[in-house]
Amino acid sequence: MKVIIKSEYVQPLVDVNNGDEIRVIQVYGWVTTPTDPDKERFQILVELPNLDRKKMSVNKTSLRSIMEEWGDESDDWKGKKLVVRIVEQQAFGELKKIIYANPVGTKQEEEIPVIESDEGGA
Repeated sequence: MKVIIKSEYVQPLVDVNNGDEIRVIQVYGWVTTPTDPDKERFQILVELPNLDRKKMSVNKTSLRSIMEEWGDESDDWKGKKLVVRIVEQQAFGELKKIIYANPVGTKQEEEIPVIESDEGGA
């Protein structure tokens, strides 16, 4: 049996896989992280392919792509779809699976190299 640790945040290869489309439900904006009050992350609430809703921290690369396509008024992003790409890369001193999310139908959607789903889980 595959063991999955539940989270209120989107988890790569658990909640989403490469090519999945997710929909922006709400934009929280820059939020202070609970573990480091001096650090902020840009957060949104998304609807997953299975229709569950979870929070997602948006990295700066994805944020730039979203702003380039949809503009910098985040209220206009609600209801729009993003396509997910998962990349394995160094982050915070270790190799991690990183979620990139780009507006559906844009060039950026295809520019990020991806990893395939693994059987071992995240």
